[in-house]
Amino acid sequence: AVTQFGLFVRLDAYYVEGLLHISSLPSDYYHYEAEKHRLKGERAGVSYGLGDGVTVQVARVDMDERKIDFMLSDPTPRPKR
Repeated sequence: AVTQFGLFVRLDAYYVEGLLHISSLPSDYYHYEAEKHRLKGERAGVSYGLGDGVTVQVARVDMDERKIDFMLSDPTPRPKR
């Protein structure tokens, strides 16, 4: 899912889902485009949308709340207009 605060990423091999928060995306101001299910960077034009593949690593795990936070493994932005 794509929200105004980030992306929910599913790791199919492990049957888990976690949040890739917008603050962990490469430096830019991201606009949430609900009708296109994506976050699009204002300056670089980089977008992250529903179904896009990303490579992540675990940033934080909260066992009590059963939450996983992710960060991009390669935060180098790649324009996708």
